[in-house]
Amino acid sequence: MSCALRLGAAGALLLVAACGEDAGLVRRVQFQVSVAGSEPLRVHTPSGWEVSLAAAELSVAALYFRNAQNVGGTADEQGRVVAQVLGPFSIDALDPAPLRVAVTASALTERALSAELWLTEADDGPIADALGPFSALAHVAGTARRADRELSFDGGLQFPEGGELSGYQTWSNRRIRRLACNFVPSAGGELQIRIDPSHFVDSVQFDSLSEGDGARTFATDAEQLQLRNGIALTGAYAFSFVP
Repeated sequence: MSCALRLGAAGALLLVAACGEDAGLVRRVQFQVSVAGSEPLRVHTPSGWEVSLAAAELSVAALYFRNAQNVGGTADEQGRVVAQVLGPFSIDALDPAPLRVAVTASALTERALSAELWLTEADDGPIADALGPFSALAHVAGTARRADRELSFDGGLQFPEGGELSGYQTWSNRRIRRLACNFVPSAGGELQIRIDPSHFVDSVQFDSLSEGDGARTFATDAEQLQLRNGIALTGAYAFSFVP
């Protein structure tokens, strides 16, 4: 009897049950998902800027959870995928109120120890409203102050096909890898995802950002990667599961 279970939409990753002596204890389940951010906040960056965030939004394509820890220096695909959340859906990282999202969430009842989040261009919602549909993976806006300088910024994380980056780099930049988690999914339970955007702009050099229409923006590949490096910090993402 095959131990492979295919869950989710066509093209989704496989969830593979162990074929060991206790494989009969592993069940296929579905669960709910809620997302929440943090209070609107003022942060201090390593380069000395005081930043007031007015917007911090992500567009998520999917999350995949594996049954092995994924640490630096190892291959990305450690262990097996045991849970997946298939979007797309958006997260307002400045709204602390939990919001249940309509997604396909499936799992095997095995412990999940690492996660990977895939971003996608938003086709509607606040990111699309701010930057256009199918244009951006994330949107940030606010004000940065240092000494007697004050700059407004408003832009998005955008890696258009046909740009200067290679196809592999464009694909890789959509993945946020090696996220820590530790939970066992159960039928009807709720996966709670919390985002802390306090370090999203840690790498941004605000005084050298491109001039936009009334605000600085992220126009060059270097500016895009500054934003991406902050969004990809693993400490920004926390997962818990309520049975």
